[in-house]
Amino acid sequence: DVYKRQGSIGGTVIINTRRPLDLKANTLTGTVGYNYNDRADKGKPNASLFYSWKNSDGTFGALGSLMHEDKIIYREGTEVFGYQNVNQGGFNPGVVPPANANGLVPTSVNTALFQQERKRDGASGAIQWKPNENFELNLDGLFVVERFNNFNQSHYGYWGGNPQDATSLGFDSNNVATSGTYGPGAPTYLDGYERFSRVKTGTIHLRTDYHGDGWNASTQLGYTSSTGGSQGIYNVQYLSQGGYSWNVAGPHPTINYNTDQTNPNNLVINGAGYSRAPSYDKERYFQADFNH
Repeated sequence: DVYKRQGSIGGTVIINTRRPLDLKANTLTGTVGYNYNDRADKGKPNASLFYSWKNSDGTFGALGSLMHEDKIIYREGTEVFGYQNVNQGGFNPGVVPPANANGLVPTSVNTALFQQERKRDGASGAIQWKPNENFELNLDGLFVVERFNNFNQSHYGYWGGNPQDATSLGFDSNNVATSGTYGPGAPTYLDGYERFSRVKTGTIHLRTDYHGDGWNASTQLGYTSSTGGSQGIYNVQYLSQGGYSWNVAGPHPTINYNTDQTNPNNLVINGAGYSRAPSYDKERYFQADFNH
């Protein structure tokens, strides 16, 4: 059920889940799937199982479900960290054409790699008791464990802090620099981040409904909690020096380094770190409704 508010993008969505007494006894369903990511050239299986039962009188029932989902995320791309005015950059004479003296230049162009595996395992269950038309009790719960481990790598030259190393800049018709060349003294950076994340979410909900002669009443009591977040972030940064050129004018942005950035002899550690940011939240609620 969806309830929209006039003149607003807000609204309320009510999800009606399955109840044991609404289904046939011994209902059993399941799914099996496979997710394939052509960028990562990897795939992972997914599956779910559902079972529901009720007694012959149709007054008591229970159901439960299990699910597993595994997904690979892989992304490569080129990023521009930001722009600054050319006249604030401190470039050497002759690097910026006079017609572009008031143009914009990127502070850095980065080639980024992001890899993540998303795992989700969950279980849910419900109990329904309806001894007569005047009373009904529903108890349901959910528990989910999710993992979002990922690796992120960034490779860039940061010329926002070393404009003096630029040897040339090219601009487009909008007065924005879209290409450049930097000399052998220009620093380049290689960042790597390994993140381990896990989130546990659980909820339990009890609802009772009463129906009398011309009146209805209901109560809802529940508890929900979530814990997890970052279990550990490990990072290291390498520094190198060497000339490079970049071009973001076409549909395939590039940055080319004049020294081999995969050779450890060309890199020195510029920093390393570790951090973690666990978090949690717990909520308890109660609601009572009556109408006549």
